[in-house]
Amino acid sequence: MGRLASFLLLLLIAASCAHGQERLHWRDLLAELEARNPSLEAAQKTLEAMRQRAPQAGSLPDPMVGIRSLSMPSPLPFQGLGSDPMITAGLMVSQQFPARGTRKLRYQIAQTEAQAERGTYEQVWNTLVGELQRAWVEYRYAFDALALLEENQRLFGEVLRASEARYAVGEGSQRDLLQAQTQLSLLATKRERLEQGKRVAEAKVNALLGREPFRSLPPPVTPSPAAPPAEIAALIEGLPDSSPLLERAAKQIEARGLGVALARKSYQPETKVSGTYMNRGGYAPMWELSLEFSIPAWFRSKQRPEVAERTFELAAARREYEATLQDLGFQVREQYEMARTAQRLIGIYDDTVIPQARLALESSMEGYETGKADFLNVLNGFVTLVDYRMAQLDERRNLELAISRMGELTGKELLP
Repeated sequence: MGRLASFLLLLLIAASCAHGQERLHWRDLLAELEARNPSLEAAQKTLEAMRQRAPQAGSLPDPMVGIRSLSMPSPLPFQGLGSDPMITAGLMVSQQFPARGTRKLRYQIAQTEAQAERGTYEQVWNTLVGELQRAWVEYRYAFDALALLEENQRLFGEVLRASEARYAVGEGSQRDLLQAQTQLSLLATKRERLEQGKRVAEAKVNALLGREPFRSLPPPVTPSPAAPPAEIAALIEGLPDSSPLLERAAKQIEARGLGVALARKSYQPETKVSGTYMNRGGYAPMWELSLEFSIPAWFRSKQRPEVAERTFELAAARREYEATLQDLGFQVREQYEMARTAQRLIGIYDDTVIPQARLALESSMEGYETGKADFLNVLNGFVTLVDYRMAQLDERRNLELAISRMGELTGKELLP
């Protein structure tokens, strides 16, 4: 192999190993995400607000206190008090009592709805973690692609200088120089796109962490290779236990069932107890006690439709749970297939495509040095190898993004 071919291949190997300083991992940002993300804080406050409803729902209605006056001959209060035994000034207190078991059911419904809101909070957390993971994956992709592109630009600069040297001694053509310069310019355009993606990913991470949008991130760490879960069937079967969305839907079914029981309680009468003390001036005071009951006289248009409404809501909640379970199962399977395909493509690039492209480039460079091949073959071989290695990075990104989405759907941390 000639000196030029050896030098270029050494640079290619160096490009595959160059990742710069490695420091940042997405797990290092979780504590800051939990402490500073406003969406998570809003979900936490909503959860705390929901937890305050149960004591209210289980309490008795506020008692009523009133003043009672019976006066004559003037309508003004307390006129003639003590002059006639019929003239009184009284204090009245009343308390309403719901049907037996109603307060307990209302308390349980509010408590169950608060537990359902806990599932909403956990889903918000899962979504934020997933967004952080995917922003970090995009940042790592841009960082690694830029490192690869930088080494390839350096490598192509050597190709360009070799072409210029051959042209200077009359062994090359101006067309070779122009083609090499064009490819170098195309690499510069790719670099600009990657820089844009890197800045956008940094801004996304900063937004999730409540930071200034233009704050730079340290270089990303290279974790252990990501891989789709081995037992996808077990992962899907475990969705009812791991998915916050399904946990929330299950608690809504429980709350709707309690709502049906509460609606049936509306057939039972409510009770109102009242007591009145009446002062008659110099005469002996009078006391009045009363006990009142509500009568569900309009049950055809009130209680019966209420029970039917709550029953339909319960049936709808059950169907919504089934729909959510089926949709989650489909989405997990979809992301699993995407991850598995990306993993296979990465293996193909590693085992076949990239080694073959390197051999082709090596062969074209040897032929170019001996005058048996033109510069266009070397140029095409170089561009092909660069494209394949960039495509491999694309598939690694696709693999990690799919695994991140699977983790968000299942409520598990699957991304290394």
